[in-house]
Amino acid sequence: MALIKAVNADVAASIAYSHKPLAEELGRLGIRQLEWDLYADPKGGLFADPAARKLVAAQGGDPGPSHADILSPDDVRGDAETLREASLSKGWPLLDVVRAKVFFALDNGGEVRDRYLAGHPPLRGRLLFATVDEDNSAAAWFRINDPMGDFDRIQRLVKAGFLVRTRADAGTTQSRKNDPTQRDKALASGAQFVSTDYPEPDPISLSDLG
Repeated sequence: MALIKAVNADVAASIAYSHKPLAEELGRLGIRQLEWDLYADPKGGLFADPAARKLVAAQGGDPGPSHADILSPDDVRGDAETLREASLSKGWPLLDVVRAKVFFALDNGGEVRDRYLAGHPPLRGRLLFATVDEDNSAAAWFRINDPMGDFDRIQRLVKAGFLVRTRADAGTTQSRKNDPTQRDKALASGAQFVSTDYPEPDPISLSDLG
């Protein structure tokens, strides 16, 4: 952090937070949404047979649910023609139906998103959901980071049957002021997923960055 601050103090301030191990986040803290930076596996197969699962099973342990227990765009689409049609007509599957499954959503827009959609307009055969325009055939999940300015839009999309992710805070700005305004607006918006860098208090501050 000291090196980052020496190059760009604003960047250092924006990432001055930490997280507990995944097992604790999913267990004690009850977190149900995680944001990861992913790396491409263009040839496929690098992660198809996790060694950890085999080691646990070989020692007589329970490796847990299958790592392929995933909710894909095809699952949500069902027999509808497009994801948008499925979302508007029947909505997403109920929680009890997909409990213990995970789904992956592409946070990027622009060129990265467009490359992912290329050749798969309604995300047929794809793993990730993507945030697109409301009239796009792949519309099912939306990343709307500003619950203050887009409060009405979030409520409208959720009511229509879409899933929405928004943010309770960003860049450590709200936490340094102890300002819950955006958090409260996000929770009131009806968005199914509310991201935060602070699932619990974090004492890190600018003075701790060296």
